[in-house]
Parts: sequence; C-alpha cells; structure tokens
Amino acid sequence: KELSGILANAIKPKSVDSKVEAHSVWTKTRGLLIKIAMHCDGQAINAIIDTGSQLNIVNKHIWKMIINRPIDIAKSVSMNDANGGEGKLRGLVSNVPLNCGGVNTQANLFVGDHVPFSLLLGRPWQRGNFVSIDERKDGTWLLF
Repeated sequence: KELSGILANAIKPKSVDSKVEAHSVWTKTRGLLIKIAMHCDGQAINAIIDTGSQLNIVNKHIWKMIINRPIDIAKSVSMNDANGGEGKLRGLVSNVPLNCGGVNTQANLFVGDHVPFSLLLGRPWQRGNFVSIDERKDGTWLLF
C-alpha cells in the first residue's frame, strides 16, 4: 500500500509556478521568428527557436558571461547562414542546462564570435528534448 502511494505521487502531474512566455517576431527577410526566454544557472538568455537550423549556436559573449563552461575547440565547424554567408564556429560546449519555466532541457552549443543573436536553438535541441511546435489560432506554442 505504501509503495503504491509513493508511485502515485511520483507520476502525479506537478504544477509549475513560473509563467513562461514565448512570442513571435515578423521580419521582412526571414519570416516569423519564435523567441523565448531560457535560463542557464538562473540567468536569462533570449533564445530564437529555429526549425531550419541543424545546429544549436550561442553568442561568444553569452558563453563567456553566462554559460561559462569548457569548450572543445577540436569540434570547430564552418556554417552557412540563411543569407548565403559562411562563418566559423569556434568549438562545442556540451550538456548545457537550459530551463524554460519549470522545464529542464539541455543542449550542445557551438560558439559563434559574430552571430546576431544570443542563443539559437535548432533541430538538435528540439529533437533531443522532445519539443514540438504547435501552430494555433491564438499563436505559436512550444510543447515540452
């Protein structure tokens, strides 16, 4: 009887006190961007969710100031952006904890010196954390 009570409490849905807000921003050249506030070690990072990106990328400044974890420079890659430009990503920071409200996720992030965003979460983050994007009449929803 005691074990069944423990199990029932363990699988019971838990309420999340913190409010999560995501919003979309329309740009002339790229269409609709999904932006959301993520947290790493309690510090906020504004993230873009990019369903077309095969990489997760963090700005070098955010990596140094907030994420502050070791980088594997042997895992540097070249990338092509949506405008046809090419850039070099300096290395990989593995297993970075990223929280959205009460939801804990993690990501492997490539570090970019001159990227025009703080954090870009692409398909690897979405698939690795089972994140779905649901388009509804009242807006775009991220489902964790």
